Amino acid sequence: MKKNLFFIGLDISKADFAASIYQTPDQPIVTKEAIPNDRKGFEMLLLWLYDHHIDKTNSRICMEATGVYSQAIAYYFLFQDFPVSVELD
Repeated sequence: MKKNLFFIGLDISKADFAASIYQTPDQPIVTKEAIPNDRKGFEMLLLWLYDHHIDKTNSRICMEATGVYSQAIAYYFLFQDFPVSVELD
């Protein structure tokens, strides 16, 4: 089983989302807030992750299911071959 070095936590709302990079559950390494919840914002997040040397081989994207607000970003990262976990409750 592959070990993830980084977990990317997403807090998603209708207009935007925040992303935090974690290596341990206690403290995020860095957080980026108010990223637009659209394709341009998803691309911004991907570039931000690359700037922090994070890619599909060393990370997992994690988010709560927020209906239509989380679907697009989940699919975007799945199509980029990132492992994605969606918490349903």
